[in-house]
Amino acid sequence: MAVAAEHSRLQWAKASLRTYERSLDDMEKFFALAGEGGVGATDGQHWHIAVTAKIKATGLDLRKDVPTAWKTLRHINPCLSAVVQGDRWVYTVADEQELEPWLKETLHFHDTSSTSRDMFPIRNFTGRAALHVLLQTKELYLLAPHTHLDGIGAYTAMNNLVQALADTASVTDSPKLGGDEAQHLIPPLNVLADIPAATDAHRSTFKSMLGSWMAGFAGVKLQQDGDTKQPHGDPRILYAPFGVSETKCIIARCKELGFTVTAAVQAAVSIALRKQVKSTATIQSAVTIHDVRKWIDKTKYPATGLVGALAVPVPAVFTLADDFVETAHLAKQKYREPELTDLLRILPRFWGNEMVAIMTSPPAGASAPSSLGLSSFGIMDTYLKPSYQGAAGSNTQVEVEDAWLGITLYSPDILLHLWTLQGAIKLQCVYNEAYFKKEAVAALLEETRDELLQGLGLVN
Repeated sequence: MAVAAEHSRLQWAKASLRTYERSLDDMEKFFALAGEGGVGATDGQHWHIAVTAKIKATGLDLRKDVPTAWKTLRHINPCLSAVVQGDRWVYTVADEQELEPWLKETLHFHDTSSTSRDMFPIRNFTGRAALHVLLQTKELYLLAPHTHLDGIGAYTAMNNLVQALADTASVTDSPKLGGDEAQHLIPPLNVLADIPAATDAHRSTFKSMLGSWMAGFAGVKLQQDGDTKQPHGDPRILYAPFGVSETKCIIARCKELGFTVTAAVQAAVSIALRKQVKSTATIQSAVTIHDVRKWIDKTKYPATGLVGALAVPVPAVFTLADDFVETAHLAKQKYREPELTDLLRILPRFWGNEMVAIMTSPPAGASAPSSLGLSSFGIMDTYLKPSYQGAAGSNTQVEVEDAWLGITLYSPDILLHLWTLQGAIKLQCVYNEAYFKKEAVAALLEETRDELLQGLGLVN
């Protein structure tokens, strides 16, 4: 592969008076194909990212001021309003012909007492980012296909939106759009991080990794309550936060024992699953998620613009020991392994080529294994502040009282989300109701909490 030629195809270029286009890179190809996945007809709704912030706004009228903030976000992150057509991204400039239809299509107000968690999932057929404003509960609910957002990107976009909302009182003119925003279209990961071409040795490593990973699904694995070939139901979420005092103890104990909170939670959920399914296996296949924004030159591409698919999944086989602390240390090593070699930087090629080929033309009789995965978003206050002030001289303020992220699952998998916000660790399970009973997922989530606290020696 000629990397220079590839980079040329991946740069945004003006295709007409009103449009800009570029090709999809490897991770985007994977996420675009995955978005069409799930079981049965999903209408492209699989793996959509939703991020919500519950706010308290002073000096603002949400119905009046959010449209201005939404247009400002389009200026900051225009890629959220692009669409994928085949293997191409297409962005239409926000001129008079585009702006009103876009607002009507993507911005929605709800005068209901239902919360964002009650309304999850909201379907999004626009092919780009949409915003739902819950007027009674004061929540901003932003969602988009995974091609447009990853986890950290979702919180980054929400940060940009909330700051734009705080600034609306001082805005005298509408945000400058009409094509000016196209300067903020950024290239994808392959360009931003200069992802090298894969060699034959890398492909051999990919093949070996995939074989070990697939074999690992014979270890500790999920047990569905329904036929995994039956059409999907609705994605559901269960939420189990820790208190601030509990969080302080968990963080201190993990530090004392020499592993991360992520490794500890991975150990806890693996052990909890093994007990729930009454398994004696000592391995569990999953995927570790690695945010790679650190590879990107922030002087050229500011962090506020980095909202797209900039996380790399790594197939992983975790080892379960009899002892929690040992299992957590082994999990820590598994998370670190890709960072210690050049493998992580090459893996986007695996997802965009080998994995896309398998998904497009699966081997006869093959089916995707169900998995229990953990996504850790770290300390979300790094991306979403507790409070936002308007411009100097303005009395507007927006406080973030809570925030959460979900992903729409239309497959027989379970995803455990982990993050820390305003001093408290949050745990959340996402699953599909067609394949798992709520009671079973709730029990797994509660047992994960118990295993974490017991394994760290924080309860008797």
